[in-house]
Amino acid sequence: MGTIWEHPELGRLEFSRRRDAWMGVIDVPAFRQFTHTWDDHIPGRCGLIISAQDEADTPSAQAIALALRLVTNQERLVRQIITALWDDFGGRGPRSGMWWHADLEQVVESGEGEDVPPLESADALLGWMHPNGIIVRHGGIRSDALPMIELTCSAVFEVEHGVGILTDGETILGTGYLYDVEPFKIP
Repeated sequence: MGTIWEHPELGRLEFSRRRDAWMGVIDVPAFRQFTHTWDDHIPGRCGLIISAQDEADTPSAQAIALALRLVTNQERLVRQIITALWDDFGGRGPRSGMWWHADLEQVVESGEGEDVPPLESADALLGWMHPNGIIVRHGGIRSDALPMIELTCSAVFEVEHGVGILTDGETILGTGYLYDVEPFKIP
């Protein structure tokens, strides 16, 4: 067994030398609204990963605050996630730089043959994907970036790469490929 770190709200996390991170599982009940899954994922539960240099590098106050902000705002974030993606599919709002920007037709085609609701509104995306992980990055995605969270998601429209959602725990900052997501490009 590795080194354990516990937090009263985030629970028990174990340090993984392989991932250079503290890892655990957290309840996010609002995410139960997302209903599509291919694996044995338990709705409303997500892996929690907080990056670290080594096991002596316990989660910082800033990393903890980010994770707790997400938990506090989870209900609002569900709506923001589906709205951000829906707007991107329609070519509205900030640009993700992804293939799906302004290409709702291709997104719809990606769901053919799947047991998903017709993609006629943002709400239908709840049946097209599910968040399964929360990654808190101390230095953001790039070393010069502010700390942020990447929600990792399985999605019918992006089976190969998965979908990453960047957030500060209050707003959506970007959407893109899992582990390769960048902040939105403002038009």
